[in-house]
Amino acid sequence: MKQLYVLGLLLVWITGIQAQNRIPFIERTPTNAVREVLYFQNYLYVGAGNYLKVFDATNLDNYPFPLVFEHRFASTVEDVHLYRGYLYIAAKEDGISKWQVNQPYSPELLAHIRPESHHYAAYDMSFKGDTIFLANKSSVALYRITAESLTYMQDFATLEGSGSIRGGALRDSLYAFVVGQGGSDNGVYIYDNRTLEEWSSFPQPYCDPQDAFFGDRTELLHIVGGAADLDENPDAKGCLFTLDIADPDQPELAFQDTLKTLENTAFPIPLNGEIMNDTIFISTQYAKTTVNGVPDTLEGHVYVYDATDPGNIERIVEMYGGLWHFDLSLQDTLIDIASEYYGLPRIAKPGREVPVRQFATTGGGWIYGSAIHGDTLALSGGGYGYLMFDIRDLESITNIVANSDTTLPLRSIEFSDNGNFMYGVYDEEPGFRVLDVNGFVEVANLPGNYGGSKTFAKDGLFATLIKPEVGPRQLVVLNVQNPLEPFIDTIFNYVVKDFLIDDGFLVVATKDSLLVYDGFEDLRLRYAYPAGLVAEFSAIAKDADTLYAYHTREGMHRFTLYPQGMVLDTAIKVGEGIPSILTVDEYGLYSVILGKGIYAFDKHTLEQTSSYGGSLEYLHQEEWAPQKLIAHQGNLYLIEVFSLPTVLSNQSGILEKVDQGFRTRGLVTITPNPFMDRTTIRFPNPRNLSFTLQIWDLEGNVKRIIPDIRENEYILDREQLKVGTYLYALYNAGERLAYGKLFVIGY
Repeated sequence: MKQLYVLGLLLVWITGIQAQNRIPFIERTPTNAVREVLYFQNYLYVGAGNYLKVFDATNLDNYPFPLVFEHRFASTVEDVHLYRGYLYIAAKEDGISKWQVNQPYSPELLAHIRPESHHYAAYDMSFKGDTIFLANKSSVALYRITAESLTYMQDFATLEGSGSIRGGALRDSLYAFVVGQGGSDNGVYIYDNRTLEEWSSFPQPYCDPQDAFFGDRTELLHIVGGAADLDENPDAKGCLFTLDIADPDQPELAFQDTLKTLENTAFPIPLNGEIMNDTIFISTQYAKTTVNGVPDTLEGHVYVYDATDPGNIERIVEMYGGLWHFDLSLQDTLIDIASEYYGLPRIAKPGREVPVRQFATTGGGWIYGSAIHGDTLALSGGGYGYLMFDIRDLESITNIVANSDTTLPLRSIEFSDNGNFMYGVYDEEPGFRVLDVNGFVEVANLPGNYGGSKTFAKDGLFATLIKPEVGPRQLVVLNVQNPLEPFIDTIFNYVVKDFLIDDGFLVVATKDSLLVYDGFEDLRLRYAYPAGLVAEFSAIAKDADTLYAYHTREGMHRFTLYPQGMVLDTAIKVGEGIPSILTVDEYGLYSVILGKGIYAFDKHTLEQTSSYGGSLEYLHQEEWAPQKLIAHQGNLYLIEVFSLPTVLSNQSGILEKVDQGFRTRGLVTITPNPFMDRTTIRFPNPRNLSFTLQIWDLEGNVKRIIPDIRENEYILDREQLKVGTYLYALYNAGERLAYGKLFVIGY
């Protein structure tokens, strides 16, 4: 959020407070990977990873604030704005959207425009009249605002180099934006927002500016994340620098604060800021504090500057609100902070008497580990410790246990066979741990370096990967038949890619072979299948006596395990990349491909039947980080680093999201659906690109292909379509925009 919308005036209480004062926490609300936060009329509108989340902050005693709405985007939420009573979201490769928020419990999506490619990823929005100035990755786009829609107008200020436009601001006839991550392109650019002609620029090749805003009553332009040359250090990030733009043709440096802590090193990497009455609040990822001369990277801060006097800008206070501050939102006496690690900390403004309460038991952060036993889903992660959920009613998933031990969160947790214990390894401190789930009390441990993102526990065994000081990762199998006395059973000195335990077998995919062992007391190699030259098995799954393995050169393999041997039944090239995860249940086989999505296959023919994430084509690996895909009681639980779990189902033959209390709206709308004679398919197409609509039946027979659709809607006549269920897909230049179902009914 680059611009604050809040009722009332911010009173300047800050004068006289010493720069090193620490302001206490008040509360913390749980959510993951929070990067944007906006407070408006007792609700928090939050960008958390790929999600828009709304929290009800009406009752200050009801803390942590309850989540009342969520909507998943196909890319990271970068900006959250409220303008003239409407909510606007910029979500990188998923573009911009406009929402009606008269009822915060059920915001209505009014318009959604997706960019043509990642070069037009949406980062920052500024508003003037009925126009949005959208800072894309490589240009600035103008959009016209109407009552319930958005219309693309034009682009300007296209970058020629490798930089990325990060933030912008409007005032009077000026539009200023910053460019970062581009080396020589980095700096500040000032344009006339009427003629769209460049006025001037201020290069900053040795910094990475992130945001910009004008002074309230001064001729100043403040830049977050800027620094002049810091002994020509290319890593200098700084905190704040200010330009005097009384003459926009010749901006002059008026102030800079690099918060230098070590020689030639600038901290603390600021990311967003707010200004009110010329008092500046900047949220930073790190802090300038040091421990034994080393920067303390485990602290995020809010730095406050008094810029009321253009000739005497000074940093007057700093506040700590949790690890890695990405954004903040100001209220009368409080500051809500977007912390990627700790969720939504709330701290008191300096100089105000506010009762200090203890932390809520949950925070935010990343999901490191997950496991399911019976009706219980467990999560562990940095920032919130351990959570357990009752998943019997998916429309009302209930948090039944929360433990806020965030100092050493377990990674890659697993339940014991009876569900009474939890196994895992700590994120930083080496060692295998056994916790009693009744209170999360450690009851046993085994020293050693058992770190790794992949674990498996079943039939009295716990398997994990270790990274020795020399050589490749090793697979270690621990015997946990008595959880209070675990011991090492076997160590495999192979380059292991994947492994699983099931029905008395340990299956290991190595760089060279697919190996199947049995006999847990004394593991014996029973089957082996070579991968061949210049290839390997990347992921495996098992269903009864059927074993699935993905071969990087030959595709998906389906084996049958017989007492006398292991037989290859089918090998076929499938999917759109190499899967990192394979999972199987009674309804199908599933592969997870980073940066793409989840693909469902027929277990017998290995033919693709559907996919989840029709608009995930533009996602980068770091934005969509699946950890696990757990098959449980007919549903699939997608565990992601930056989001709370998503529940999917393939029971209908189509892989789709299961409602989890909050219904979301997609990119494409079909009205009516079901239909008898005709239906209208609407989708964003602001640049009148050519789309192809394809329809086929559930048996895979193509029933209709409509090419060269250049409008933003298409009226589909039933014609020869019989009563039944059909699948549809929209394509542009070979990339799929959307995928779903059509229902034709009789008269």
